Amino acid sequence: MINVGITGHRALTPMIEGYIRREIRVTLQTQNASDLTGITCLADGADTIFAEVVSEMGGRLIVIVPATTYRDNLPAEHHSAYDQLYNQANEIYRLAFHESSSKAHMQASRLLTRLIN
Repeated sequence: MINVGITGHRALTPMIEGYIRREIRVTLQTQNASDLTGITCLADGADTIFAEVVSEMGGRLIVIVPATTYRDNLPAEHHSAYDQLYNQANEIYRLAFHESSSKAHMQASRLLTRLIN
């Protein structure tokens, strides 16, 4: 079993999104999908692209929700993609923070790093 976690940039241009999607596919294609677990917070941008590729490959998806207001603080146009991937997740970790703050995001990143080990 290989666990791969990602956190990355948001508000990407279409050209950069395409590049990231290609590079994630190239990087993950060497893995057997049945052994692959992707871990992410599903922010718009690299997080979501990664989750989509893992799902397309048939891998498992673990979602970390940093705070109860996390989704609300993401761009409204991202909510449908977030909801779709959230609903596909094999496991969901919800942190105890209410506000989607830098402290909540740091704790989510720490959990992500623990889960990949």
